[in-house]
Amino acid sequence: MTAKHTSAGDAPRARALLRRALRAGAAVLAAAVLLAPAAPAAADTPSPSPSASPTGTVALTLSPAQDGLFRPGESLAASIVLSNTTGAAVDGGVATLSIGSAPFTSRAELSRWLSGTADATTPAVLGATDLGTTAEGQTESASLVIDPTTSAIATLAAGVYPVRVTLGSYDARSVITVPDATTASVALVVPISAGPQSTAVIPADRLATLTATGGLLDAELTAVAGTAAVLAVDPAVVASIRVLGSSAPASARAWLQRLMTLPNERFALQYGDADVATQLEAGLSRPLAPTSLAAYLDPKNFGSTSPSPTPTGGPTPTPSASGSTTSTLPTLSELLAIGPSDPSIYWAPSGLSDAQTVSELRSSDAAAVSLVSSVSTTTGANNATVSASGTVDAAPVVVYDGEISSALGLAAATGDANLRGAPLAAASAALFFAAHDTSGSPLAVVVDRTATRSAAGVGAAVAAVTGGSGISLTSLSGLISTSGTPRALATSTIDAARTSAVTSLQSQAASIAQFATVLSSPALLTGPEDAAALQLLGGSWLSDLDGWKAALSDHAAATATTLGSVDITPTSNVNLFASGANLWFAVRNDLPYPVDVTLYATPNDVRLDVDARVEVHAEASSVTRVEVPVRARLGNGDVRIALQLRSASGVAVGTAQTVDVAVRADWENIGLVVISVLVAAFIGLGVIRMVRRRRRLSRPTATTAGDDATDATADPATGDPATTDAAAPADPKDAP
Repeated sequence: MTAKHTSAGDAPRARALLRRALRAGAAVLAAAVLLAPAAPAAADTPSPSPSASPTGTVALTLSPAQDGLFRPGESLAASIVLSNTTGAAVDGGVATLSIGSAPFTSRAELSRWLSGTADATTPAVLGATDLGTTAEGQTESASLVIDPTTSAIATLAAGVYPVRVTLGSYDARSVITVPDATTASVALVVPISAGPQSTAVIPADRLATLTATGGLLDAELTAVAGTAAVLAVDPAVVASIRVLGSSAPASARAWLQRLMTLPNERFALQYGDADVATQLEAGLSRPLAPTSLAAYLDPKNFGSTSPSPTPTGGPTPTPSASGSTTSTLPTLSELLAIGPSDPSIYWAPSGLSDAQTVSELRSSDAAAVSLVSSVSTTTGANNATVSASGTVDAAPVVVYDGEISSALGLAAATGDANLRGAPLAAASAALFFAAHDTSGSPLAVVVDRTATRSAAGVGAAVAAVTGGSGISLTSLSGLISTSGTPRALATSTIDAARTSAVTSLQSQAASIAQFATVLSSPALLTGPEDAAALQLLGGSWLSDLDGWKAALSDHAAATATTLGSVDITPTSNVNLFASGANLWFAVRNDLPYPVDVTLYATPNDVRLDVDARVEVHAEASSVTRVEVPVRARLGNGDVRIALQLRSASGVAVGTAQTVDVAVRADWENIGLVVISVLVAAFIGLGVIRMVRRRRRLSRPTATTAGDDATDATADPATGDPATTDAAAPADPKDAP
């Protein structure tokens, strides 16, 4: 065994290694403590203490079949659904269905029952069914079918009756309506829209989904086909299909053809179903409108064959066998066309229109007609029935029933048929009372817009009105009259966040408009920005505020990206040793279009003379090198050059940058003098060396010592022996 000894010089190193090892071990131990699961506090408590009650809700829903319409002699069917959004299971039990013995006497009494502030009189049990345990995040449903001979329903008179289901501590309320012979004339307005959007046009893949069989847009047309429903068409939908031309999905082109051939009365919503009330509340003098969709038009999707075999003008297309291919791009009005319509009907989201909105719309459009909710009127504030034809300060308005419309909108947003029956039963009951309350005066109802809509739900909502007992649909134009009943509108309260969004979107649009002057056609940028802003103001966003705020944030980020898409790339400092040179910079263009800008270069010192303006043409999606000539004047020093891109209209583009230039112009003259002296010295030395070499080479070479002596004393001119003034003594002894 060999012992290993550590020298004195190794001791500090060993101690340092030990300290590092200890620190590393401590760090690992700390990490292990932090990451390890907490140990039980005591052996007798092996499980943690229970946490707070689970979040979420437990809701019991009662949905009568057939939209709540019931006729004695038929079975009464209903669905019972227990929805559990908590984190714990909910025990099941026996669900019991009962009905009140007396019908409601008024619409106000109906509202109180549905809101839970009134009870039914002498309820009678109709039947019961078992409902199983509902797991967390799940639903459990059951159906009840009551025999028509059951005494409580066998002889019901016309009217609206309260029905109720109880399950332990949970209960749900609904109604059934026994119709009578009363008829009602109703104008039904159905929005033909794609729901909330954040882009200027709807992408092709989404259009394919929406217009395919069973898609939302397909379901909307299917629901209104063969009816006299009034169509409120979002022009963004038809424009999104048309801008694609021949590249649009086949289902979308077929859908557009169906829409245009429908005979239904229609009017255009604002582009993107934008909220006109909020726009006016934000201080705009008139509602916004799209300005251009040229950015989405590809000429190759609008080609047509002409008989001329020779292409003319522009890029040369590939000629076909029958001639040349040209394209005619549609105009904005052609893209937005929805068919014969009234261009002056405005429909703000429910509850947002007030007298000021109506007045301002009338000021910007003398033919303006506003659709307003009955809950916005002083007469219908408590869900009372209001006839459709009316005026507000002499301006014609169409008042639609707010309570019924909200119920229809909720049904349209509900995909589960077992849940959809509840709002439809409420709508049928309210229609029953409305038909009696108006004494024959026409009514108006709409299918309210929501952020999410079910294709089946939209069809069911429309069918609840068109298939309702005693209801006949009428036109909207027939309800517009300046002699309608005067109505007073309550002041609406619009969320400040929405008016702030209008201001912010307008500010972003103004910035894009200034930046867009870098293009020969600014509309390629301003058009999409204006259209996207309208989409973000769509009424459907009101039921999805979180999604709307996220969409606004994404739009602001995209706008900032566009504003920064043309810029000067970062530049390093420069040393200038000559009196004149070219400085090189680079302009980045991330836009899909070529841009024309001017690079302004401004020195902060007279030592440097710079070409102040350089025109730059940057191709799409490229980096372009820019040459800026500079000339140094007398004197040395550091000069800072400010760089800024500007559009043809003088708008600053991108971020201003600076580059530091170290000017050393005198060094050039000094260098020339030094080089000249060195060159002259080298030439002089060369000449001297050459002369000396030639002299050395010109001397004859002697072969003997005598010859050498003779040659040494010979006169170079004559060849005779050389003589001196004093002869050298022949012998040293002869010297004096």
